[in-house]
Amino acid sequence: MDPQKLFADERNAAYCVFCGARPTTREHVVSRILLDDPLRENLPLVYSCHACNNGFSRDEEYFACLIECVISGSTNPALLARKKVQGSLRHSPALATRIAAGRSDDGKGTVVWKPEDERVRKVVVKLAR
Repeated sequence: MDPQKLFADERNAAYCVFCGARPTTREHVVSRILLDDPLRENLPLVYSCHACNNGFSRDEEYFACLIECVISGSTNPALLARKKVQGSLRHSPALATRIAAGRSDDGKGTVVWKPEDERVRKVVVKLAR
C-alpha cells in the first residue's frame, strides 16, 4: 500500500479536506514539525487548498513547541531535546515568550502550563480530519 494514498485518493481530489475549497496543494497528514529528522520520503498526504496548507503552520509550530516545553519544563532552547523545536524558539523569541507566558507555579511547587486553547484546538481538529 502506498503510504501517500493512505488517507486520500483520487475520489477526494476534488476538494480541500479541511474547508471543502478546490485543492491546489497537498498537506502532510502528520505535520512535519511534529516529527523528528530524518523524515520518511513518503509521508502520507491529503489534498488541501493553499490557504489551509499555509494557515496551519504557525499553530503547528506553537503546538510542537508547547509540547516540548511542557515535557522539559522549560522554554529555554538549550534544555530541549528536539532540534526542530530548539530552532523554532531560537528563531522566534516572541514564540518562546508566548509559551512562557502560559507557565506558572501553583504555589506548591507544581508547574502549570496554560496553552492558547484556540491554537491547540486548530491543530487537534486538523490532525483529526
